[in-house]
Amino acid sequence: MPPRPRRGAPRRTPRLAERSKRRHAAHRPPEPADVEHYGDYVPEPCVLHPEVVTEYPAPLELPKELADRLHNWGEEQEEESEEGPGGAYYQYELSVAPGWKVGGWGPWSFRDPSPMHCRSCNTPYKPLFTVDSGEWDGGSGSWIPLEDREEPSGPTGLRRPSDPPMVQIGRGYNMQIYVCPTSFDHPHLEVMQ
Repeated sequence: MPPRPRRGAPRRTPRLAERSKRRHAAHRPPEPADVEHYGDYVPEPCVLHPEVVTEYPAPLELPKELADRLHNWGEEQEEESEEGPGGAYYQYELSVAPGWKVGGWGPWSFRDPSPMHCRSCNTPYKPLFTVDSGEWDGGSGSWIPLEDREEPSGPTGLRRPSDPPMVQIGRGYNMQIYVCPTSFDHPHLEVMQ
């Protein structure tokens, strides 16, 4: 649930804007808006370690025959190693990367993939940014950064290694922003799942 506007405050529509560092270098960045803390949407300060990863489409976005083959292959992997997610191996270890990311594939969870087209030009939307309620979960071992695979040596307080910004979307969902690749001025799309 997004933060509720204060009584009497004008309702604002989010707008994506492209900025050039050179063009705006002389201007001070705007002060952040006063945000009420409903639902843990304000990130806690933390260190950002961007990394490039390769991910693949979610199983529901693949042709049925290929998805079935990957499911069977995952079961074979589990039989050989006697551990792992079995038929869901592709889904948890190779397809959509969990966590905050720019670009990539949409993390379909409780909603099946559906066509999402720009209202202005009918071009399919592309994922721009995903905010996730965690960087990984119990089913996604391959996505855990190497430096976070060991238990912390000291107290961490409320912060979990799998959720440094301590943001929770709804009941642990994702928030994606999709944009039209034709024009940045076309309306964007927000999806929570």
